[in-house]
Formats: sequence, structure tokens, C-alpha cells
Amino acid sequence: MEDRRNEPADLEAPPPAARAFADILADFVDVLIPGDDNWPSASRVGVQAVLAARLADLGREDDLDGIAGFLSAAGGLADKNEAKRAGIVADLERGRPELFKLVREAVALAYYESPAAARRIRSLGFAYKLRPHIGGYPMPPVDPDRDRPHHKRGGHVRTEDVRRLDLSGLDWLAEEQRNRAHGE
Repeated sequence: MEDRRNEPADLEAPPPAARAFADILADFVDVLIPGDDNWPSASRVGVQAVLAARLADLGREDDLDGIAGFLSAAGGLADKNEAKRAGIVADLERGRPELFKLVREAVALAYYESPAAARRIRSLGFAYKLRPHIGGYPMPPVDPDRDRPHHKRGGHVRTEDVRRLDLSGLDWLAEEQRNRAHGE
């Protein structure tokens, strides 16, 4: 039998059965956000389920099978030390960089949208809402003395004093673009 321990796992390996599939996805998101005594791990707050739903929403459910198959072909993550787990996930990133970027972003968003992570952030004294766009964050009123820039760069032009910029000297700009800039 050929020894493949030092070779990257096959990205096209078949995914494991349901229980192993769930365990592998949980282990995978925990490599990305492991957690510690103060922070819950990604799998603890259910990030793997949110990741699966987001990929399915994008029509990329097969990518979950690809990730699980890859990790399974690499021998899984459960019985590996932190360095080996990180190495296997780095192999996945090198093999499918676009997918990995999408997954990493989805995992981070899912984690910081979780009530447990939000609770931990608030425990550190930060205002943190799961849905800040609904009510926003409290802001003090603008104080012109406090909030005015003091760096002495730039300037202010009153709206009624704004004039169009002459673009006629920009030879590299197409005539159509120059005309459009002047409202013609």
C-alpha cells in the first residue's frame, strides 16, 4: 500500500457518512475558530450548520461534500494535534483558495452573529448587537469643538460654491467621458 501521509489529500474524495460528516465539519470550523476558556468554539455555537445553510443558499452544497471528503481523505482532524490540523486546513486553502475564502468569511460571520459570541463581546464592555442595523448604536451628539478635524488638511467648499472641474486637458479620457462629466 502506498504511503500518502505526506501528500495533500484528494479534493475529490467521497464525503463520509452522516455522523462522520457532521463531526468533520464541526472539527473543521473549530480549526478556524477554536475557542478557549473564555470564548466558545465555532462548533459549540453551531457555525457548521450556518456554514452549510449559506453554501446551500449559494447553490454550493456540493462544496460541503468536497470539504468533508478532503478532510476525511487526510485522515480527519479529530485525533490530530493543533499543528497537524492547521496544516490539513492550510492544504485545503491552497487547493481551493476561492472556496476557502468564501468559507472563512461565512464562518467568521456566523460566529460573530451567534448569541454566545455576542454575549462574550458584551462581557468585555463593548456595545454589541446581533442586529445593529435595526436600532443602531447610541452615539453622542456631534460637538463641533470635539469632532472638528484639527489636522489642518483639506478644506470645505460650500455647496453653492461648487464648480465643475475642467476635464478638457485629460487626453487619456475619452471624449464621451469628458462630455458626460460636464453634463452634456
